[in-house]
Amino acid sequence: MSMTKAELRNAALKQRDAIGDEGRALFAARLASVGPRLIRELSAGGERLVTSFYSAIGSEPDPMAMALALHAADVPLALPVDWSHGARLVYRRWVPGNRLASGPLGIVEPLPDAPELDPDVLFVPLVAFDRRGHRIGYGAGNLDRTLGALRARRTIRVIGIAYAVQEERFIPSEPHDEPVDLVVTERDILRIQA
Repeated sequence: MSMTKAELRNAALKQRDAIGDEGRALFAARLASVGPRLIRELSAGGERLVTSFYSAIGSEPDPMAMALALHAADVPLALPVDWSHGARLVYRRWVPGNRLASGPLGIVEPLPDAPELDPDVLFVPLVAFDRRGHRIGYGAGNLDRTLGALRARRTIRVIGIAYAVQEERFIPSEPHDEPVDLVVTERDILRIQA
């Protein structure tokens, strides 16, 4: 009998919560190396791709070292704001040293005066994923609505970040669910085949 999304979410969060400090630090260092390499690959034509990352909460893999490496490589960066239940996310420019504030859900985000940017590449945290690119988030639908709206306007690339223990054999999907294009774990880079 297959598990529901809620059951998969709970199991994956327990697995992620069990990762120790050393594993978290090693993955953060790996992201700092892998992230800039992926952006170079995606911008083979030399364009500067606006790239979003996230402010880690709870046991999410920390992308800050990656963001600093991307900034050093002159990649324009953005962070999502307004995680109100079900709202589409807005992305605001981020550079090291910018003041940040706690948003509606306690997630750290840029201030309202930071310029809005539309990301070309989005690094997103995953709660669970499968090798078809299907993902589970926290269940509010913010990311699905946001990715759907961005994809309706232009081509974007979505890179999920998760620990290998968060992989599931099969994630049930619905028509509104937006997949990722790649998944980076502490072990692999999984390129999803369309």
